[in-house]
Amino acid sequence: MSRYTDFLHSEKWREIKRERLGRAGYGCEECGATKKLVGHHLEYPRNPYDLTANDIQILCDKCHNALHREKARRKKDRAGAKTELQKLRTRQAHAKERFAAVGRRTSHVIR
Repeated sequence: MSRYTDFLHSEKWREIKRERLGRAGYGCEECGATKKLVGHHLEYPRNPYDLTANDIQILCDKCHNALHREKARRKKDRAGAKTELQKLRTRQAHAKERFAAVGRRTSHVIR
């Protein structure tokens, strides 16, 4: 088992989750549902034992899954945007090369 997995089975994790559940009124912090609640990590400290109740959010399964789907969609969109930007930069570089080549071929005419 990894250190993080060990932590999720620890008494400290149960205490943190109980504290946050109490703060959340024992309901999802997004929709208020009271069933199938999970502790969603807002932060992942290097040492999981440094985690506090401020570093998690209580969500129902539905909201938790929706949150992760949205994060995955945004990551995919960013990757697509990077690809489009790379394509644009490549086209610009090729255009500069063509322009420079035309300038070299016609430099005798311009003088």
